[in-house]
Amino acid sequence: MNSLSTEQTAAVAAFIQACHSVSTLQDFSTVVGPRLRDVLPHAMFACGCMRMADRRIVEAVNFSFPAAFMNGFVVEDNHCPCPALRRWVETRSPVFVDPDSSLLLPGDRAWLAKAERHGIRNVAIHGVMSLSQEHACYFSFGNLDQWNRETAFLLQLLVPHLHYALTHVEEFGNKRPKKILTEREQEVLKWICGGKSNSEMASILGISSWTVKIHVSNLLAKLNASTRGHAVAKAISFGLIEV
Repeated sequence: MNSLSTEQTAAVAAFIQACHSVSTLQDFSTVVGPRLRDVLPHAMFACGCMRMADRRIVEAVNFSFPAAFMNGFVVEDNHCPCPALRRWVETRSPVFVDPDSSLLLPGDRAWLAKAERHGIRNVAIHGVMSLSQEHACYFSFGNLDQWNRETAFLLQLLVPHLHYALTHVEEFGNKRPKKILTEREQEVLKWICGGKSNSEMASILGISSWTVKIHVSNLLAKLNASTRGHAVAKAISFGLIEV
């Protein structure tokens, strides 16, 4: 049976309180991050959202993994070759991977070798499924001080609160838009996915480029997206478009 010391209990309580007080990713990083490290010592942290039907990453946020490593964390088709994430999808239990792990498949060695070149000795992942089972939020930790039953227990305890915090910050794509796209905005979004420019969409839809620009601006605002690519990623995660 797992139990926490008095100091650990106090640290967990402070962490939970922090998770329920954030509203931005900056808060998540500066308020939740330090309290998370107090409970679960680690050097690197990232998280994201995966669509379960095809296991594609639809949103990813890196807090402290090396940027050069994270650039290859998701491959071109938005699939992630991380063996820990693959194993979590299969088991829905906390997963720890290092070069000595028995979970590795032959193709995983190249991924781990790349991780080691970036100073990553180990990776642990746990996540939370959405109620619909269509999406999952995952939380990835690099260079944990140790891995044992207590560490796995802590991940099971902490991750639901991380999930609550992440899905309540303004910037994260798993938070559904408050407004529904109009039929015309959905058409524009479809053509954005097809790589069309404003002038090309204007010609296809029989409207002016200025009107297209307004529709693009409106759908970006409704999806709380900063770029067209960001809007597409969010629309996919919301189920507004299919790919």
